[in-house]
Amino acid sequence: MKIQWAMNPLKTAIVLDKNDQEILRERLKFEYLHDLEDETTVDEAVLEQWLNEAVVNYSNMLLDVHEGDCTCVPCGCCKCYAESLMEIDTIKGLGKHQASVIKLAFSTVDTIDDAIIFLENSKPVYRYNPNWPKSEWEKSVPRWLQEAQQAKLWLIEYRNEHFKSGVS
Repeated sequence: MKIQWAMNPLKTAIVLDKNDQEILRERLKFEYLHDLEDETTVDEAVLEQWLNEAVVNYSNMLLDVHEGDCTCVPCGCCKCYAESLMEIDTIKGLGKHQASVIKLAFSTVDTIDDAIIFLENSKPVYRYNPNWPKSEWEKSVPRWLQEAQQAKLWLIEYRNEHFKSGVS
């Protein structure tokens, strides 16, 4: 297994070798059979076809970007699930709100150092919404600023761990 740490941590890629793919296959098979615990027979051909497709699909998910619950998108994150099958976590300790802010930062800038600066200078801007008065919106600003600072600190640790020079 090779982890290709990316400047944007949500885009870190995990490349599986043949041995890792076999481990993934066995874990998927275990889950599949576990889900069928009430059934007494398993069509081996169907199982083999499903496993072959699943190993390819999950291997591709490990190359993809984090997008789901882990980044405040209302759906499961396929990459997080694939990582859990391989017992790794490329965004360990990163909360979903902080990941969301990091996602926003990297939609605006390209480098990790620029993302850190973006987060340091993060200032929410109110856009008129008749269903959300500015007075109510302003109550959330302290939390958003705190989340941006927490994301910045996490990103600095990530940079220092995976990009020793600290240079983008």
